[in-house]
Amino acid sequence: MQIYAFIGGYIRTLKEKLIQITDKREMGRTHTIPVPFYVIRHGSSLVAFDTGMNARCATDAEAHLGKEILSVPIVPEMKPEEAFEEQIKSRLGIEPKDLNGLILSHGHLDHAGGVHMLADTEVPIFVQRPELKVIEEGQIGYMPGDYGDLKRLHFVPVDGVLDLFGDGTVVAFPMPGHTPGLQSVMVKTEGHRCYVLTSDALDSIEQLEGKIMPWVAWDESKVLQGFHTLDLLKCMGAEIVPHHDPFYWKNRPLAPNPFK
Repeated sequence: MQIYAFIGGYIRTLKEKLIQITDKREMGRTHTIPVPFYVIRHGSSLVAFDTGMNARCATDAEAHLGKEILSVPIVPEMKPEEAFEEQIKSRLGIEPKDLNGLILSHGHLDHAGGVHMLADTEVPIFVQRPELKVIEEGQIGYMPGDYGDLKRLHFVPVDGVLDLFGDGTVVAFPMPGHTPGLQSVMVKTEGHRCYVLTSDALDSIEQLEGKIMPWVAWDESKVLQGFHTLDLLKCMGAEIVPHHDPFYWKNRPLAPNPFK
């Protein structure tokens, strides 16, 4: 069991577009956040968790995202070689079609940008059923270009907890709040270390400590429930991995080195 972490570029935005802040001194402050994704090795199987941003965000972000999103601002700072398909090939020697599965946390542009690379393959894309419904509806933040023709993708709807290999080592579980069907993943690696890859259930350690709501919240009460779940998992010995925390990711090992 190994986790390989990747940083698929960065997003430049304002702090108040990430979390709900009340301190006026924090307003208008530029915040540059990492966009991680992962590949999990389980024996001979390789499963991705999210895919970062679409490669077009590195070459023509306006054409892919549109002026409305860029004006939020949500501005990608990404190089072509940081795209999902490029990094897993250069760092792990695999292509998207070689994966044994993709666990998609949710459908937003900084998580699903490489999903279209799995078109016309048999790679299963595990997604919570409520999130699949939102993806199909194409709500704001869910970019059609990230998916292409949905009928060419092998979506596997999930209802609740998914023990992917049946041995408790890779377990996806619902963490709705930010979106209707967001899911996080708990991974137990060699040496019985346990990591919770939160995705956007948690942007930063600061957010968990202060129980600060995200700027985008489908249901704030469920976001808060998610914080309590993460507190419980932390008390039980799991390491909570915040998704967009630049301080957390500053010195973390990236693929091809195992994450720890």
